Amino acid sequence: MTRKNRTWEQQRRVDQQQWYDDMHTTQVKLKLNRKTDADILDWLRKKQYGKGTSMQGEIKRLIRAEIDKEV
Repeated sequence: MTRKNRTWEQQRRVDQQQWYDDMHTTQVKLKLNRKTDADILDWLRKKQYGKGTSMQGEIKRLIRAEIDKEV
């Protein structure tokens, strides 16, 4: 929906979400090759659909486990 087609309330909600995201989040992109990273993608897909978790959640879990090992 474009800005022109939104009601004032809808646009306010979008603006508030954008402000929150700008202030409180950082986006990190992970680019995986379907051929050379097929093992990683397969593993993530099994985790995602097997336990109902997201790929993002699974990646965060793995990073936190590595952080705990280092401490």
